[in-house]
Amino acid sequence: MPEHEIALGREGTSADPNVAELVVFGQQILVAPAEVSDEQIEDLRAFGYTDQQIAEVPALVALNMMTGAFNLVAALRLATPAADRAE
Repeated sequence: MPEHEIALGREGTSADPNVAELVVFGQQILVAPAEVSDEQIEDLRAFGYTDQQIAEVPALVALNMMTGAFNLVAALRLATPAADRAE
């Protein structure tokens, strides 16, 4: 994945309109899952996403949230690259 797409993803968008729509959906699930509308699901289908692909988004959001919670409880930290440790 190109660096510019990674940066856009961190900002909650993408240069690809199809991907941007999916990212917005994922953010909606994170912030206000009860407010996901039938229209949003239909919009995703119109962008070509299957019901299985759409269903994977809340699963990935939940997985990432639980992984983050586990890491906090277990006091796990991200490994620091060797280049950063040399400073």
